[in-house]
Amino acid sequence: MDAGTREQLRRLRDAIDSLAAGVYYAPEARHAYGRLGLTTTWPGVGPIDAGGEGYFCSRSACLGSVEPAAVTAAFGIFPDSTVRAALVSGWSKTTPNAITQARAHAASTQLRRVLPDDPEPTPWTEQLWALSSPLDPAGLPVFAALRSQGPPDDPWARLWRAADLLREHRAGSHLCAARSEVSTTELVALTACWFGRDPSASLNNLGWLPDTASSVVHELQEHGLIVGRSLTPAGRQIREHVETRTDDMQKNLAEQLADQSIEPLLLQLESWANCFVDTDLAGRGRRVTGT
Repeated sequence: MDAGTREQLRRLRDAIDSLAAGVYYAPEARHAYGRLGLTTTWPGVGPIDAGGEGYFCSRSACLGSVEPAAVTAAFGIFPDSTVRAALVSGWSKTTPNAITQARAHAASTQLRRVLPDDPEPTPWTEQLWALSSPLDPAGLPVFAALRSQGPPDDPWARLWRAADLLREHRAGSHLCAARSEVSTTELVALTACWFGRDPSASLNNLGWLPDTASSVVHELQEHGLIVGRSLTPAGRQIREHVETRTDDMQKNLAEQLADQSIEPLLLQLESWANCFVDTDLAGRGRRVTGT
């Protein structure tokens, strides 16, 4: 894969991450999940918008009310105890269909609130759907299940779902790429340092116990991979290798980007992503370049 195509993949990654993940911090989602009786507190850190049962049930609803261990494996970065507690309780209060509808409505309402009315989303949405349609779903259960649901009718919900599909494809590919390099907890800690964040706090925020987090961070420090919130050259090499392997696992998507005039789409997505960073993701997201 040439450097230009790899850059396009990563620009797409950054732009759709804010656009798709905004729903996790949407007051619209928090209120919708609350009306279903679900908790909206995030494991380990207290209230953060639509976390807790709302997060785990809404994101995994495309899989149905499956055994929690399957969701732990699919999401890949949470302790099973956290996932299990949220799903067992959450599915006693609502159904996958109910929360799927609530999530899509919350996302479309959020997009209408955060994004400008112009341009109309449909042309850009269709380009995103076209990118996801030929992608191989093997080993990517959330992406496969989400794609099988088809597009929502609402134009803004379609835009959000199209972005979410590509985000879940990248997330699943990332987990597969990391498996031969690092453990789940090591991946979380290295990624935190990649962004200059506290690795212990990042693990705690995902539900890992403080003793586990301290042990992981100590091991990475002992192996010369991190110092404080920063990666060492050796640590950065490992983390960058995981990202490069993730790019390679998206070869089919990269080929599509290379065959199309993708720059206008990337610029529009980056503009929309920055609207989220300036509002609902303030303090959580990063502005993307290209706008």
